[in-house]
Amino acid sequence: MSENQTHPNAVDEALDKLLTYTFGQSREPLALIEKQVLASLGDRSKEAGLAEKLGQRLRTDASTDCKNFVCRQLGLLNQSGAIDSILGLLDHPETADHALFALERIDQPAVLEGLQKALETAPEKSRVGILLVLGKKKNPGSIPAISSYVQDKNPDCSEAAIRALGMIGGASACEELKKAEYARSPQIHRAWGNSLLQIAEGFRASGDQPHSTAILQPLLASEHPFGIRKAALLGLKNSDKKSFEDALAGILSEPDGKLKHLAQQMKDSSD
Repeated sequence: MSENQTHPNAVDEALDKLLTYTFGQSREPLALIEKQVLASLGDRSKEAGLAEKLGQRLRTDASTDCKNFVCRQLGLLNQSGAIDSILGLLDHPETADHALFALERIDQPAVLEGLQKALETAPEKSRVGILLVLGKKKNPGSIPAISSYVQDKNPDCSEAAIRALGMIGGASACEELKKAEYARSPQIHRAWGNSLLQIAEGFRASGDQPHSTAILQPLLASEHPFGIRKAALLGLKNSDKKSFEDALAGILSEPDGKLKHLAQQMKDSSD
C-alpha cells in the first residue's frame, strides 16, 4: 500500500467515530473521509462502495451533524445506492436542507421519482425546497407534479412551484403558468411574470421567436407590475423588431407613467 493510500480499517474506524460526531469536536475522522471521497471520484466502483458505507450511517440513530456531513459527501459521490436514505431525511427540518443539497447534485433517475413522491408527504418547508430542486434539474417529466402546487394555499409553495416551472421552461411549463391565478399577491405576481420571462428568453435563445413574442406581448398589459412590463418590452426589443415597434406605439398612447417615459426614451434613441 502506497503512503498516499489509507488503510481500509482506518476508514471504517473513521465512519464509526462519525456516528456520534457533533460540531466542535475533532474533525480528524471527517477529514479522512473527505480525503477518501475525493480520492474515489472517477472510479465508479470505489464511489459506489463508499456511498454504500456512508448511506448506512443515515439509517441509524447517528447525530444530526453526522447525517448532514454524510449528505454533503454523497452529493459529491453521485451514486444511486443511498438515495432512499437521503430522501428519508426530508421529513426532519434539521436535516432537510443538507438532504436537498445532496439530491440536487446526484444525477440519477431515482432522484426525480423520489422527489416527486416526497412532495406528497414532506413538511411544507421541505416541500418548498423540493420544488426548487426539481426545477433546477430541468426535467419536463416533473412538470405535472410541480404544477399541482402552483395554486397551493401556502404562498411560499406556490411561488416555488411557479419558479420551478420557469427553470424547466418549454411549452408545457408555459401552459401551466398561464392557468395560474397570478394576481393573488404581489409576491406571486412577480414570480409568475419572471418565470414567463425566463421561458420566453429560453425560446428566444433557441431561435423560436414566435413563441417568445407570444409570451412577451401579454406581459406588457398595464395590469402587470412595472418591472415585468419593462422586461417584456426589452425582450421584444432584442428579439422582434416589428412587435417592439408596435408595443412602443401602444405604450406611448397610455396615460403618463413610468413605462411610457421609458418607451419615449427608447423611441427618441432610435430616431
